[in-house]
Amino acid sequence: MSTQNIPAKSITSCDRCKAVVSDGKARGTNWAYGGGLTLRRNALDHAGAAVADDSRMYDLCDPCLHAVAQAIAAAMEPPKRRPL
Repeated sequence: MSTQNIPAKSITSCDRCKAVVSDGKARGTNWAYGGGLTLRRNALDHAGAAVADDSRMYDLCDPCLHAVAQAIAAAMEPPKRRPL
């Protein structure tokens, strides 16, 4: 009896637009940055105490990474003061 090992193939797709960005062999055309986004946060119980890690990790293709980075930059702008 013989055993043949077949390696697993990893396929990465963008979590936003679902485009396949890597097939495990080489970087795809939409994967030059190899980027992603990690949101760190705590899960809270009914009293508001942190009870677990509720972090999320997203793999993003280059166009989606650029769009998300722009949205984060816009959200992080300080609020504009209204004139008195």
